[in-house]
Amino acid sequence: MAFSLVTTTALVIGVNIAPAQAADSAAGAATSASADVARILAANPGSRQLNASDVELEPGVIMSVPESRTADFGIQAGTCTYKYLCLWSGANWTGYKLSLTRCGWTYLQNYAWPNGGDWRDKTTSLVNNQTTGVISHFYDSDIYGNQLYLGPQHSYGYRANLAYDTAAVGGSWDERMDDILVC
Repeated sequence: MAFSLVTTTALVIGVNIAPAQAADSAAGAATSASADVARILAANPGSRQLNASDVELEPGVIMSVPESRTADFGIQAGTCTYKYLCLWSGANWTGYKLSLTRCGWTYLQNYAWPNGGDWRDKTTSLVNNQTTGVISHFYDSDIYGNQLYLGPQHSYGYRANLAYDTAAVGGSWDERMDDILVC
């Protein structure tokens, strides 16, 4: 009987501790997300906060904080809104996300990274969730400013880890993207 009493006591203590730990974890995630959003807003003049995890950098361009930091807000990894082209800094649709919906040239140097620098050479996975028939084209830039074609991505297509995708100019696509012709 002593054994079951000890076991029961341990379970009761475990149950009492778990909610406190979960609350601390949720508070830490919210604080990290808030700090990330604050850095994004500060680094991108003219941007505006849309919600707890998203900042509109300019019309048609939204940056989101890493998915793991917004788990408490119900965001799922790999979520890309219909009619958007979404880029992630991590493989398998994780990390910071940049969502683009305007057709035309997008120069990633125009969007400041929350921890310094800009979005050039940061993309490791993507989803093209634009309308049927839309193709986006991706480019790298060499040290002379010449555009080097990485390749296309058709609508409803995705690339989970650009390290495994061969670029038209050789090598992989991973962390090479500088300019995008959206649509």
